[in-house]
Amino acid sequence: MGLLLNVVYALAKPFSKTPKQGADSLLWLATSPEAASLKGQYLSDRRPVSSSKQAMDPKLAADLWALSDKLCAEAAARAA
Repeated sequence: MGLLLNVVYALAKPFSKTPKQGADSLLWLATSPEAASLKGQYLSDRRPVSSSKQAMDPKLAADLWALSDKLCAEAAARAA
């Protein structure tokens, strides 16, 4: 299994980002005056990108909210 993982990592490395590269857009968004006008958009490399149709589906959003609410309530009940 180790050899297979090494091959997978080697093939994926050119398409991967370092942690510093991955955090760049978030840090820019939090600190840059130019980013202040961006509201509710996805970013990649400091640029807004289109979201999928699923991400904009109000029914899926409502279902996700309801499921999240239910799971949080269950977790809170277990912790009490």
